Amino acid sequence: MEPTAEADAHPAPLLNRRSVLRAGLEIISIVLGVLLALAVSEWQENRNNLERTEAALLQVRTELTQNLELLEYVHERNVNLISQLADESTPDDQEARFIPALQIADSAWKALGSTGLSGFVDFDLMVTLSQTYSLIDVYRRSGYSLVDANLLVLSMATATERDMEKIDDTNLFAKNFTSIFQLIVDIESALIDAHRRALAEPDLREND
Repeated sequence: MEPTAEADAHPAPLLNRRSVLRAGLEIISIVLGVLLALAVSEWQENRNNLERTEAALLQVRTELTQNLELLEYVHERNVNLISQLADESTPDDQEARFIPALQIADSAWKALGSTGLSGFVDFDLMVTLSQTYSLIDVYRRSGYSLVDANLLVLSMATATERDMEKIDDTNLFAKNFTSIFQLIVDIESALIDAHRRALAEPDLREND
């Protein structure tokens, strides 16, 4: 006896349900696989960024350490020179000059910002670094202004055909630039304190 058409029709709903279930599982598997791959990729990218940030902060710490050493050396000499000029005495070192630390660096800080890694740095540390490097910019501008003013005075002396042998920088500065010296020394002092605070931050503190 041959199967009837009605008998053939019964398995169809069950077969369809199985096909839909199998297709649904395959879609879920694909979605989960994609999500997992994206999560792994994001984790790897974050890890790479954190490693790059640590390396960048190491460069910033090295830069600040070198700046601090330079500032402390220059600051001591400049303070002593101002003290001697205030007493109208001849400096102990006849070759002594008031010299701002114009070699002070900020390249590591600029690199941190330009690479987009600053977003991975602690907010409080970024505020401290921003204040420190802003003060560096003020200091550098003040130093260059002093250099320009000194060159202008010497150029004017030359233009008026004054005897340059009678003009020594120390006496010239004592008459014209002592107040500017003091301003720059005050900025140096603030800058030294700012460097020390920055280097004391946990993320910049050197591991013992």
